[in-house]
Order: sequence, then C-alpha cells, then structure tokens
Amino acid sequence: MEFVLLAARLKDAILTAQPPSHDASQPPDEIPAGIRTFLGSAIDIPIEYIDGCWKAFGNLVWTYNENGKPTGTDAEAFKNFGLDHLLSAHMLFPPTRYCTSPRCSNRKMLRDKDGASKVVLYTLSDGACPTFASHLSCPGKQH
Repeated sequence: MEFVLLAARLKDAILTAQPPSHDASQPPDEIPAGIRTFLGSAIDIPIEYIDGCWKAFGNLVWTYNENGKPTGTDAEAFKNFGLDHLLSAHMLFPPTRYCTSPRCSNRKMLRDKDGASKVVLYTLSDGACPTFASHLSCPGKQH
C-alpha cells in the first residue's frame, strides 16, 4: 500500500517525464529512474522489484485519488529519500497538462521546460517545506 500512496503523489512528476504524445489518462509502461530509485529506498525494497510493483499496481496508482497532506511515514520518506531525486511531498505543477492558448493547435501534453526548480513552500501546518516547482511549456509553440 505504501508503494501506491507514494507513487500516487508523484503522478505529475511521472507524467512530465513521458513523451508529449502519451495519453495522460493512462499509466505509462515505465516510471522514470529517479522515481524508481526513490520508491525503492523509501519503501525499503530492492530496486528490481519496483518495475514489478508498477506493472501490478500502476492502474491503481493512476486512479487513486489521494486527498490531504502527506503524514507520518509518507512525509518522512520524501524528506529522507526524495530531495536527492528532485521529489517532494508538495511538488508544484501548473493546473493544466495541455496548452490553453486559443491559437495553439497542439493537443499533446505540456513538457518540462527547464527541469524542476528548488523552491520553499510555506504552509500553515508544516511551516517552510523544501520542494520543487516545474515550468511546463507547449511543444507546439516557442515560449
């Protein structure tokens, strides 16, 4: 279950690593190496088992609707193992995965423009939290 909970929090990070033509409603066949390494470390299972977990639980991860903030072991896993892989429990992504410009004919997903930037997110419950913000751009336009 911990695999599903942690992986579900990383759906946006998993999606931005996929080709622009990937259907965002479907889980990808594979997850990025950094996320694979993070999950193995955080859950304390050998890295070679992560692909098997993804094949078994990828659809569940993709449909899992987590609400609320990470607590307990989830928060600790991101703090202890995620930051080195540019992953945190409070990652910031734009609210849309597709271009919203009315003149753009591109129907592919937005892409990560410059990689994740280190930022500090200030929260009422947890105070200052190190995290990462992604700036996405449209592959069909020059921004």
